[in-house]
Amino acid sequence: SNGTRSPTKKGIRGGAYALGLMYYNALKDYPNAIKWFEIAHKEGHKGAAYALALLYNKTLADYPKAIKWYEIAHKEGDKSAAYSFGLMYYNALKDYPNAIKWYEIAHKEGDKSAAYALGLLYEDQLKDYPKAIEWYNIAHNKGYQGAAYALAILYNERLKSYPNAIEWYNIAHNEGDKRAILALGLLYGQSLKDYPKAIQCLETAFYKVGDNSASYELGFLYESKLNDYPNAIRWYKQFDRKYAFEWLKEDADKDFRAAQYMVGLMYMDGRAPKDITKAREYLKKAADNGIEEAKEALAALNNAQPKRE
Repeated sequence: SNGTRSPTKKGIRGGAYALGLMYYNALKDYPNAIKWFEIAHKEGHKGAAYALALLYNKTLADYPKAIKWYEIAHKEGDKSAAYSFGLMYYNALKDYPNAIKWYEIAHKEGDKSAAYALGLLYEDQLKDYPKAIEWYNIAHNKGYQGAAYALAILYNERLKSYPNAIEWYNIAHNEGDKRAILALGLLYGQSLKDYPKAIQCLETAFYKVGDNSASYELGFLYESKLNDYPNAIRWYKQFDRKYAFEWLKEDADKDFRAAQYMVGLMYMDGRAPKDITKAREYLKKAADNGIEEAKEALAALNNAQPKRE
């Protein structure tokens, strides 16, 4: 012996898989990625079939080959395959019976996301709300974060069953879902017209959860429902889109511009103590941010109250 070691089968399959990953992720050379993943699979690498399924599904959109490799991966015991297979049928192929089939397999195999995905499918695509509720409850019982909030939204927006919605919003809030208390405040304010409870929930969202968008909703409630303009201005001014939660960024940007416009209008028309200088300041901010109505109001204000040179 010359002291050199022959490569082991494990080393060969690991090296082939690593090459496949390099060609896939770093070099975007998909033919070579496929070549090396297939070599790794022939040598017995347990993740290679799933890697090929993902490549054909998400990168090349070659769904017949993706189906082939998902089935191989699943037969070889890859626990990620069934759920990902269901996602492909749901998102890419819009084949809901097969999506249900594979989500249910994933659920039986212990995937915690599958029950929630089934709830979404039954709610959004099949409009089968009893089935959606059944699966969301299963997901919630398994500890899936977001299931309680999904149930609250379904009861609130789909079924208009407000007592059930209130119950699930409270459960979601108590479990730490930061979206829930704001949504509960909106339910009280918009659907139930219970403004004291709406204010209580929205203030909880602002002070305790840190949801800055609650300040906009409080401003709107005080302005449009309670005609309490000093409090409306106080809350509108506290709204800052920089501190909006990630899932609210787009809405927060619109609300921020709207809040500037509304404050300007209230200073302009005297619902708050009339202050033309402040009205012009806030209307200009809103106009600079693209609110067309603010541009019109600012022009009208400048025509009625021309600025002194």
